[in-house]
Amino acid sequence: MKVSDHEQADDKDAGRERKSERKSRAGNSTAVRGKQNAGSSSRSSDSKFRASSLAELASWSENTHSYSMAPASMFKGMPVSAIDRFVNDAKKTLGEGLSEVGVKLDDVIVSQSRQTINVNLNYIEMNEYLGRDQNMWIQPDRNNAGKKLHAKATLYFSDFSAQDKPPLGPLSKLKSKESLGVMRELLSDSPGLVIGEAHSSVASKRELIKNMKSLKADGVTTLYMEHLCADSHGKALDDYLKAPKGSPMPARLKAYLDMQTRGNLGIGKVASEYNFTTLIRAAKDAGLHVVPLDTAKTYETSLEGGETRFKVMNYYAAEKIRLDQPAGKWVAFVGSGHAATCDGVPGLAQLHGVRSLIIDDFGAKSRPDININAKKYADKINPDVVLSYKV
Repeated sequence: MKVSDHEQADDKDAGRERKSERKSRAGNSTAVRGKQNAGSSSRSSDSKFRASSLAELASWSENTHSYSMAPASMFKGMPVSAIDRFVNDAKKTLGEGLSEVGVKLDDVIVSQSRQTINVNLNYIEMNEYLGRDQNMWIQPDRNNAGKKLHAKATLYFSDFSAQDKPPLGPLSKLKSKESLGVMRELLSDSPGLVIGEAHSSVASKRELIKNMKSLKADGVTTLYMEHLCADSHGKALDDYLKAPKGSPMPARLKAYLDMQTRGNLGIGKVASEYNFTTLIRAAKDAGLHVVPLDTAKTYETSLEGGETRFKVMNYYAAEKIRLDQPAGKWVAFVGSGHAATCDGVPGLAQLHGVRSLIIDDFGAKSRPDININAKKYADKINPDVVLSYKV
């Protein structure tokens, strides 16, 4: 068993500017208008790592668009007629890939002209919808932006270590023998709870889904989610959460969540009714606010894996939760490696001074095996509680 982050089918662990700035709460992108380039930040802003607002955090971590088809900038001197054909062919190819899952071009194109198409897909969406044709698309300021975000994360964790905050003490015992009771106990004197999982896990999603309405009744108002990218999926997510009860999920959002479910299936497994799509649907039905804990930029660190992914995502997620200031209690649902300290990188539980709970499919029976103050889970993590189910 190993720590899981992005568990995708290919064995990787675990896809002109927006016209108006989206509301940052509800997971909406708060990407600033205008071009974001290497020269847009001063030295002082480069050294600043703690954002003063969600909008400032977004300006560091989100793009108005994640990929561009811009043949004129790739091939100098290309005739206008060739550029037109290039752009039209790219749009056709993307449209065909999207149409297979019911998504429209208008759902992903944020701006376009005769010479350029700008989209807000993340890297696994690009791979899914375009395959090798994605290599003809470019990312704005990819390397420089990624380095800046990693640098801020490094400063953030150096500052956190320097504060030398005492960790929460070990749990003495738990009265409860089932998931809802355990969640209630861990939330009883805390503003939040971090639930970790292997992304292929069924039990983690099942237990959260079946407990959502009870958690809402207990004062939990917000669910923070890994995988969802504020700049890619924020608008579709917000539209869905605001829609009347029983409304269908927007195709853009459903296609992505279904993609996550397929990509994280264990070998020889079939999709369960407890998956990423039904999880978000259950959150809406329970009246929970859902907020993305990724952006296209932070999510791409999955390609690097290990410490880089943990550091960049944990930094962004911790700041997002801090600045979001939810009205009630909150639950963060993330990969196990983000829940508690892993590979030397403090987890969201440590960064926010709350408890961590990992739920997995490795139990011996249908009722949970409960491990309190677990040590060396997956050889790396020391979560407060592990619930293991036979699935």
